[in-house]
Amino acid sequence: MISKTQIALEYVYRWGGRRPVFWVHGSSLEKFSEEFKNIGTSQSAVDGVGNDPLTSVKKWLESAPSGEWILVVDNADNERDFDRNNSPIAQYLPRGPKGTLIITTRSKQVASRLGCHGESIIEVPRMGAEEARQLFLFRYGALNHPGDEKAVGDMLGSLYHLPLAVVGAAAYMTETGTVPSEYLKMFKSEDGVREKLLSQEFNDIYREGPTGVAESVLSTFFITFEQIKKEYCQAADLLRLITFMEDHQNIPEEALRRSGLEGMNDAVTARNAIGKLVNFSLVTKTAGSVGDLPVYELHRLVQISAEVYLKACEEKDVSMWMARAREVEQSALKSRLPLTAPPSQPPESPGPEIEQSDQGNTQTPMPGLPPHRTKRQGNSQPPSMNKEK
Repeated sequence: MISKTQIALEYVYRWGGRRPVFWVHGSSLEKFSEEFKNIGTSQSAVDGVGNDPLTSVKKWLESAPSGEWILVVDNADNERDFDRNNSPIAQYLPRGPKGTLIITTRSKQVASRLGCHGESIIEVPRMGAEEARQLFLFRYGALNHPGDEKAVGDMLGSLYHLPLAVVGAAAYMTETGTVPSEYLKMFKSEDGVREKLLSQEFNDIYREGPTGVAESVLSTFFITFEQIKKEYCQAADLLRLITFMEDHQNIPEEALRRSGLEGMNDAVTARNAIGKLVNFSLVTKTAGSVGDLPVYELHRLVQISAEVYLKACEEKDVSMWMARAREVEQSALKSRLPLTAPPSQPPESPGPEIEQSDQGNTQTPMPGLPPHRTKRQGNSQPPSMNKEK
């Protein structure tokens, strides 16, 4: 799989040292500040580093003496750090005609607020079946047992070709000597076994992992759920509701608007809440519709993770949300909402950036990046590597 970070790396590589490159992480203000300050200490021409180092670095990047540079802000996913010009990180991003600013993010809101649009955005496609197979073999090695090829295909399908899940499965199988057919049987046996497999810790050197948090598929989803719960209350309630619905593949927006959840009867509020779940790749818009409103799908792997999270962290409220989900579904049936179903097709995987994974690359060339792409010289409209919607 080609990740957004790898596309940024390829862009930098193609410049071949003709410009100075500064690389900082945008996943938190703490990481950004530490690495942005280092630009000042590495450039003797930066004045006033001791007084206000971040502002000093910004002003130097905007000035003529800095020349032409490339600044990469990687994993700029926290919308509150970028939603306004004076937001915690956005306020320090250089503006003006000097240099090239590259943003990698899984948030279309971040890309939009930073002025990225049209050709300045390179979207990262979802991982397909063949890419998932190549990633698995890259981590697991050659297949040596009869029936392994089919078992691997079925297993990757059960994991929805999610990169982090594929890497986790390969790590577990390698470390325990489990062959693909055995792993598939365990994964499909019962929910308790599947949850334990998704909770297995592993190390992925190809990506920036969360500080102080064990690496596993479930723990990474948990981080996303915590962020939604903390920052987007209505989206969190919506996720709680649809997690316990029986039909996760056909969720009409019309039914969600009639759910009785706070604010969902307002078209703008409802679309904002649903948009957050889509933005985090937790739900996907299908080709179906109910009247003029779309239909959504909650991926099975996300549903499993969300249910485990809610039962572990919000146990006292689970029965209430289960009952409420039944009420919403029964109400939709009574209303006989006419569902225009999409054509039959294999289920899509969750969006590739939900796991914040930057996997080892086994393919060339980079899609979507023409040789020596230099169209955006000024940083007023920075290029952005954004997840597919």
